[in-house]
Amino acid sequence: MENRIHLSVYEAFARTLGDLSGLDAVDIGCGSGRVTGVLVSLGARVTGVEPNAEALGRARETVRARFVAGSGEATGLADAAFDIAVFGESLHHAQDRFAALEEAVRIVRPGGRIVVVEPQAPDPIYDVARFIDDEAPVYQDARNAIAAIVAQGRATRRPPLLFAGKYRVASPQGMLNDMCAVDAGRSLDEADRPAYEKAFYAALRRDEEGPFLPYWQRLDILHLQSSSVA
Repeated sequence: MENRIHLSVYEAFARTLGDLSGLDAVDIGCGSGRVTGVLVSLGARVTGVEPNAEALGRARETVRARFVAGSGEATGLADAAFDIAVFGESLHHAQDRFAALEEAVRIVRPGGRIVVVEPQAPDPIYDVARFIDDEAPVYQDARNAIAAIVAQGRATRRPPLLFAGKYRVASPQGMLNDMCAVDAGRSLDEADRPAYEKAFYAALRRDEEGPFLPYWQRLDILHLQSSSVA
């Protein structure tokens, strides 16, 4: 399996977006605000959008930004209100990925950017996570939605940044707990536990900060046409 450079979310965004001072950004599907905080640190005025009330509460406690309740498909935000819209590993969670991208096109100003960071499978973590939830089809659907927006001539796309993230987890049970906390519908068939644990330890790596599972990420930037407001 290929090797990739390990980048933090901050490093990946700093490389591709640079200084965001004075720009309005929206973090769609912001969760507890991890990517929101990165955008703030790069200088942007940020609005986070999240449908989960508990996650939204954590974001409000940890990041100095504006937060609103809303879904990717219906943010409730004004037309052409932002310079940048970001989906930080959230597009594949939308019920309708194309509709979520259309919503981003609507709220981003003509000539603005839509940034999509998505996991890629198969990768080192896929052989572990698939025992709990095989998300490869929804990752592909997210890529298809991006391609459809580009094919319609509503945006252009530069070559993606391909990099690796580090998922900090120490045990198979810890990973299972994390994944099920995000989606209560997930589970591990007990008959699969031995194979799951074997795959976990085969993929596990360590660095100076401790154990982690490497996973592949892809960062796409869509540049909206000057007349692309829908």
